[in-house]
Formats: sequence, C-alpha cells, structure tokens
Amino acid sequence: MFYDAEGNITKELQSIMSATTTGLLGGFFFGGIIKTKDLPHNFVREHQATKWDNTFHAKRQLNNKFALEFIKGGMSLGWRMGFFCCLFQSTSVMLYVYRGKFELLNSTIAGAITGSLFKMNMGLKGMVAGTVAGSILGTVYGTMTKLILYIAGVEMNDLYEIHFQLMQKRRDNINRMASNYIDEEAKSLKTMYIENKILQETAEPQNKSS
Repeated sequence: MFYDAEGNITKELQSIMSATTTGLLGGFFFGGIIKTKDLPHNFVREHQATKWDNTFHAKRQLNNKFALEFIKGGMSLGWRMGFFCCLFQSTSVMLYVYRGKFELLNSTIAGAITGSLFKMNMGLKGMVAGTVAGSILGTVYGTMTKLILYIAGVEMNDLYEIHFQLMQKRRDNINRMASNYIDEEAKSLKTMYIENKILQETAEPQNKSS
C-alpha cells in the first residue's frame, strides 16, 4: 500500500501525503484569517488612549501583532485540519486497497472512524457525535466524488495515477534544478580556485625578485 517493490512510494501514499499537506496549509491560512479578521478594529479600540511616538511605530506594532496572531490562529486550526485529513484519507485509502475499488461505503466508514477518533478526547458522547457527523460528511464526500468520477468517466485509480505522475514530475523538476545549481556552483568554485592559483603563481616570482 505504501511502497512498491522498488522501495518507492505508491500513488496511494502520495494521495495521503497530499491530502494531509492540503489540510495543513488550508487550515493554517483559514485559521489565520479567522484569528485576525477583527484585529485592526480591536487594536484601534484597545489603544485609543495610547500615545505613540509616531504613526510608523503604531503601524509596526499592529503588523507585529497581526503576524503573531495569524501564526497562532493558523497553527491552531492547521494541525487539526491536517490531522483530520490524514485520518480520513488514510482510512479511505486503506479501505480502497483492501476492497479493491472505490465505493460510497468506503467514505462513510472512513468518515465515521475519523470523526470518532477526532473527538475521542471528549469522551463517549463526543465519540458518538463525531461518528455521526463524520458519517454524514463522509457520505457527502463520497457522493460528490462518485458523481465527479461518473461525469468524468474515470475511476479512482486513474485519479490516483494522474496525481502521482504530476507529483513525480514536480519532484523530478526540483531534483534537476538542484542538480544544475550544484553543478554551476561546482564550476564556479573550480574557476575561482584556478584563478587564485594563477594569481599565486604570478605573485611568487615578484616576491622573490623583491
């Protein structure tokens, strides 16, 4: 499921990684926006009686507070969204691999398990509520996915394969760019070494004659 015979990651694992990353980034930006939505208004209200040295100082303080609150809000929601997406996609992919095909029941079960685990810190009632909510969300997700697959005329495996190829192509491009950069740096260092060597050899006769 996770690695092929050659030790490379599979398209299923790639989909889990992509879903987790999307959840992390999406949750981070969404959480940051929510946290700082009313920050400018609240900042002005809280500092009505504050005497600033100049306007630049006040704006700098606002920008610093905005950045700090954005990061705090983003991290708070980001890890939750990433964890949720990781749980859901992992469970869904495991069921897909085990059953050999994508079905609506896979998403419903994945949603129920994810919701239950995500709310297990709230006790039995929280787990039950999470299971119900997760089942509903999973069913909605599965229905929408089935509809999209039907309209597009493809299977889930085709989507996994297309996404895997795109990610593999991006990794290859990054590796190629890094390799080219290293080669250019090596050539530059070699050229500098040769130039310094020539300067040293040129300077030695002059030092001897002096």
